[in-house]
Amino acid sequence: MKTAFGELLIEVNDEKGEAVTADIYFIEKETDPRFRVDGRLLIEITVSPEQGIELTFSCRFHTPFKITNSDVETGEHLELKSWYYDKMKWSIGTVDGEWLTAVRQVTVEKIGYLEDGISVTLSEIPSGESFMLPFAVAWKTMADPEAEDHYTWFMANPADMYPSRFKG
Repeated sequence: MKTAFGELLIEVNDEKGEAVTADIYFIEKETDPRFRVDGRLLIEITVSPEQGIELTFSCRFHTPFKITNSDVETGEHLELKSWYYDKMKWSIGTVDGEWLTAVRQVTVEKIGYLEDGISVTLSEIPSGESFMLPFAVAWKTMADPEAEDHYTWFMANPADMYPSRFKG
């Protein structure tokens, strides 16, 4: 999917590095008036593994911009990394291990903060059932970077995009 900061690339691979078939849904979300961003997406990646194998989900990007900085910015129920180009900031977030254990009953083996995205390796995914892992992306060209730097952090938290019954 194309965004203002580049193309999003979504993948699911098994422990051998082979691609796993997944349904991927990009859902445009409204922004909170307190934290206006230029764009906000919820990305739901759904798989139905045949057996309880370890899977790695990744949300990466390909951008034409020269990245000037990046930061890992975690929070409650949140694993997140942000990238900067001039006054543009984009953030990719996913739910943390505590949320996944409580809400989805799976185990996080590894979180990867990549040069161009985030990856999550999970085990104990129930076989024969549909399993969904959410990612979220938010981006903003900031008029006042000092005041607006945290906006994408708030808007790229997928746990906050679900009704309370899905929250950890």
